[in-house]
Amino acid sequence: MEAWFHTLADATSACARADEVMVLSISAEQSDFVRFNGGRVRQPGSVLQHNAQMRVIAGGRQSVSTIALQGDGDDRERVRSATSAARDGLVDLPIDPHILFATEVRSSASYRQGKRPDATAIVTSIVDEAANLDLVGIYS
Repeated sequence: MEAWFHTLADATSACARADEVMVLSISAEQSDFVRFNGGRVRQPGSVLQHNAQMRVIAGGRQSVSTIALQGDGDDRERVRSATSAARDGLVDLPIDPHILFATEVRSSASYRQGKRPDATAIVTSIVDEAANLDLVGIYS
């Protein structure tokens, strides 16, 4: 994931003009869920999503473009296109007197992982405990 981020950051940096500040933010989620209704499993599912936000700052103006990513090689082109779209939006914006951005490169990362319990065992336990009940809920 980190190498993929750096690939996208390089694509963003390559788009930057001399008078611009570029900020790239990536968020990603991978999770599973089960929806219960009437004490039974009604909808199991998974979520896998990646999003990027490109912020272009120039001439006292800032514009943001947010896109969904696919996690593949075409993401570089998606980032370049979104950066171009954000840049194109700058001309229509007023100067922002409150604009703030870091003048030194500072990177941050937040990883949240934990040891997940066995989902099958948990769902089975919930269904067993909900026998003859009108349980409605979601396990994620």
